[in-house]
Amino acid sequence: MSGNGSIDSYDISQLRRDLRSTRFAHPLEYRDRLTSTNDRVLVMARRGAPEGTVALTEEQTSGRGRRGHTWFSPPGIGIWTSFLLRPRISGRHLPPLTICAAYAVAKCIEESTDIDICIKWPNDILIQDQKVAGILAETKTMLKEGPCVVVGVGINVNHTTDVFPDELQETATSLRIVKGEPVFRQPLFCKLVETFESVYHEYLQSGLRDILPEIKSRLAWRGQLVEVNDPVQPASGRVVDIKEDGSLLLETQDRGCIAVHSGTITHIADV
Repeated sequence: MSGNGSIDSYDISQLRRDLRSTRFAHPLEYRDRLTSTNDRVLVMARRGAPEGTVALTEEQTSGRGRRGHTWFSPPGIGIWTSFLLRPRISGRHLPPLTICAAYAVAKCIEESTDIDICIKWPNDILIQDQKVAGILAETKTMLKEGPCVVVGVGINVNHTTDVFPDELQETATSLRIVKGEPVFRQPLFCKLVETFESVYHEYLQSGLRDILPEIKSRLAWRGQLVEVNDPVQPASGRVVDIKEDGSLLLETQDRGCIAVHSGTITHIADV
């Protein structure tokens, strides 16, 4: 085991043989280091890459999250990957696609580790209120190829507590920390690809309708007070539900129940 906690390296030839997906990760591009897997997939999209194209890397030097936040992506201990989707949907359907991806990640982790997972609207995966994974979905319109969505996924797999920088010590965790033992990344990545492909297929058939009960059952902070950090629609209130359009339903003191379509949420207090 190296000093950064790495226990396994990807065997890409074997990984390709192990994949049971029919479209996702066909093709799969692997690099030892990338600035960002989302950026790499966007380049591939402009060159006409098909839906299901996936980029995977050991390390991101400029990994990013929503709203300009950085994503800590050290080598050898996490899953840093991005998926190219070409759904025939408008930009207003991006929020439910983000929630769809979050559900796929949550389902993958739960089935692979038996760890209970919560989804923090709209794109974070939590274990006991600490972030273990995140999703970044970006929509681009190509002149020839039409619109595409790049969905980036980062999962903290084998981080130990000393690996996280000081600013993440209280807010982040990893599968290894929670389980108390290392988790092999290669089978987890294969499971992620297969699960996301299946969930995405359901999404294309019926939107969030059929998977919404599963998403709701994992909704973080239901019935608790949160603050919406959004310059257009700031709000605070009690988390009530997720609607079929992907918006978050909040019960506020001054405006009744409102639907929140953008922003991030911060937990205020237990109720």
